[in-house]
Amino acid sequence: MASRQQNHEGTVSRQPNNRWRARLMVNGVRRTQVTDTEREAYGLLRRWQREAATDGGLASSGGRSLSDLARDWLATADLRETTRRHYADQLRLHVLPDLGSVKLERLTPDRIQRLYATLTPATAAHVHRILHRAFNVAVRWRWISYNPCDLLERPRHRAKRVEPWTAEQLRQFLAGSADLPLGPLFVVLAMSGLRLGEALALRWKDVGIGGAAVNVNGTLRHAYGLTVRNEPKTQAGLRTVLLPPTAIEALSRLRQNAGNDATEDGYIFATTPRAVQKAMSALCDRLALPHLSPHGLRHLHASLLLADGVPLPEVSQRLGHAHSGITLSIYSHAVRGQGAAVAAMSRVLAEAGVTP
Repeated sequence: MASRQQNHEGTVSRQPNNRWRARLMVNGVRRTQVTDTEREAYGLLRRWQREAATDGGLASSGGRSLSDLARDWLATADLRETTRRHYADQLRLHVLPDLGSVKLERLTPDRIQRLYATLTPATAAHVHRILHRAFNVAVRWRWISYNPCDLLERPRHRAKRVEPWTAEQLRQFLAGSADLPLGPLFVVLAMSGLRLGEALALRWKDVGIGGAAVNVNGTLRHAYGLTVRNEPKTQAGLRTVLLPPTAIEALSRLRQNAGNDATEDGYIFATTPRAVQKAMSALCDRLALPHLSPHGLRHLHASLLLADGVPLPEVSQRLGHAHSGITLSIYSHAVRGQGAAVAAMSRVLAEAGVTP
């Protein structure tokens, strides 16, 4: 078995199975990895040497495994509790059974790539994002010298594109839901472009300008038996959205029907995402409409506005997209410039036969 020195630090040696092993020891920390080619082995060795020269030593996991990383990362990460539990579930179901016991220094990109090949494209893409985030922390903790997810082929998944309804289909849906308990919620979702979690987080005190607008300042999530209200993830999510007359009237009737139960701190829509999805699915079946999710109403809202010629920045402002670059923390600034959006939404629905 041949062995060659590299700058008097570490070795690259050929193995009996014609593979190559790179080895380096710095300050008592040994790094060893087997590669398919001599070139790869020398590439590893040079990278380790640069790491040692830059950081004064080699990263060391101390024998920790991927399960150890997952446990310690999730216990200390600044995550929302529902996100923490979701990440833990994804790792427990799809990653740790196969790779949990593998030592971090032996967790090479190819092993992770083989794991991805056993998962559906959507699951693989989601798991990749979680692992990439965890390995970034391990790099900062000096448990590993690089993020293995950076060196593999990123899983790609494209969600199936769902065609939005036409204005006539929306009219049919809203007319069919008019007498349902969730009818006002469907109107607000379609007229405002709010995310479902944003709509469910609305309280009566968030209705302003004489009932003509809603102040979006939170999102409600139900998961793992928890109901959690959080602020929007981005500054752009904090916004005030003007409502067309149809939505204004729906909220007004809802408040009148609620009577004394409509306290300022009370939620306008006392329901859960699952209940909304179930009711919407049942209504689509009853009306023979293509199935659309509650989030699909948000896409429909944007599609109708853009098709009517509303400028993209104005639509982005209503949707609360972070890339719009508009800060909506000042109330008057948030409202300014949405008149065209309100007028267009009212005009589209009026043409389809929807009236307050």
